[in-house]
Amino acid sequence: GESSSGFEEGQDVPLGDVRSDPGAIGRHNFPAQNHSVPSPAALNPSLPSRAGQTPAGKPTADQLNALPVYTLLRMLADQVFQVRAHRNGPWIVNDRYDSFYECPVGLECHWAPGFESDTALWEKVPDDPALKLLYEESFKKWTAEVAAGNIYQNTTLALHNLKITRYGPEEKHKLIMSFARTTYVHHCAMQDVFRSLSKDEQLAHEKVLDPMYSTSIGVNLIVVTSDRQLTLTTRGPMVKEKPNQDMMGMSEGMNHMDVVNGIPDVYYAIHRGLGEELGLWLTAEEFPAFKFFAMILTRDSYEYGLAAYLDLADPLLHDDHRLTASRLYDCWSTGRAKDKFELSNVAFVPLVEFMLDQNAQRHSYMTFEGH
Repeated sequence: GESSSGFEEGQDVPLGDVRSDPGAIGRHNFPAQNHSVPSPAALNPSLPSRAGQTPAGKPTADQLNALPVYTLLRMLADQVFQVRAHRNGPWIVNDRYDSFYECPVGLECHWAPGFESDTALWEKVPDDPALKLLYEESFKKWTAEVAAGNIYQNTTLALHNLKITRYGPEEKHKLIMSFARTTYVHHCAMQDVFRSLSKDEQLAHEKVLDPMYSTSIGVNLIVVTSDRQLTLTTRGPMVKEKPNQDMMGMSEGMNHMDVVNGIPDVYYAIHRGLGEELGLWLTAEEFPAFKFFAMILTRDSYEYGLAAYLDLADPLLHDDHRLTASRLYDCWSTGRAKDKFELSNVAFVPLVEFMLDQNAQRHSYMTFEGH
């Protein structure tokens, strides 16, 4: 059946199937995490049920502090997205993200057919004359912004195709993504076109991924420090998307630097974002510490984002990377973050305290936007 993420299980979106050549898949295939995690509603009775009912009683801070970080973050994701209560928020979230949370191995990355060459660019525009004219005018506007030095023209990656399938005797879910190269100016112009559509027209594109409007792909990371502090950030005033917006963790758009061994690599992308924005650079052997748990569509900009979390107490990390809040702040503030300007502030709050403060969650509700 149809999921709420804009794609269906076992169904590819238009423009062909994702390649099944085993040699073309992404280079990461990490062992499954043996997390036996009860449902968020069972752990947190304050969460709405799927039927919209709210059971009586709320967990105490002591009860929450006794739970592992990955369980708390799963509960927090439900609270922020409110996926159990309604579908009218700013995001569409894959109904099956629980299985990505417990099984981060279920990821494969490919090039879309015909886009394996580094010179092949995806630059499809609408056939409608009015929309095509709007695109051309917007393209000129953003090209002028490049010339003025206000934005940087780069080869970026677009999510071109998306599929959920199952594998193994336990029928775990696997997310298969295919990519195409495009340019940042084309992405900006197509965003303008999408935002000009009526609400009904925009909603029609949520049913299945439309590669004409899917001109980017973001990776989004929630970071919990080794002393169980949630990392809160404020986007800088100079960024194009959502300047001065408060959020959790960091967001990064994938680009040509995230092509590793000839294949788009979401693990490298999230590693790069963590290093460039917060100043923490991991090694490749530590990449399994990134736990992906949701594929999200931001409705107003038609941007897909792959969400993950990183627990800095994870034993998979080297000792010198298991940072407390104060040490992570030092990484950001002392020049190790190449793109420090993208964040104007980094702060920390105890994870459980944040979970119990609904106002704080609403204040940071744009967690997964602006990549």
